[in-house]
Amino acid sequence: MLDVNKLSKYEGGLIGAIFGASTGVSVATGNLIWVIAAVAICLPIHHMLRRRVDEVIEDEMIFRISEKASRTAFRIFTPVAAFAGLVIVVLRGTYPQYLQLGLTLTYSACSLMIIYVAAVRYYMKKGV
Repeated sequence: MLDVNKLSKYEGGLIGAIFGASTGVSVATGNLIWVIAAVAICLPIHHMLRRRVDEVIEDEMIFRISEKASRTAFRIFTPVAAFAGLVIVVLRGTYPQYLQLGLTLTYSACSLMIIYVAAVRYYMKKGV
């Protein structure tokens, strides 16, 4: 019989490895069915294993560290992606093959900023 506590420690890595391997097979073969199968199999297993864990998984300190890390990642990625995308778009005459990359970076940075502002407003209204 498997110990639920030991299984819960490694289940995220195991499920991630299975999902990553099936995604790799899907990309290598050009067959989307591998990813669909991985999602259909891994998500229910992950959900069932998470329901069996009774102990506290996250405490307030881990939540605050995660909050600061995500804010730092946002503050680094957004301006770097916007600037890199802008530079690539400006250089479209010299490097036309990278125009789509520049537009994607720019739109991603703008979308991320819009989502961030919307989330801040939502949580300010909610009072969290």
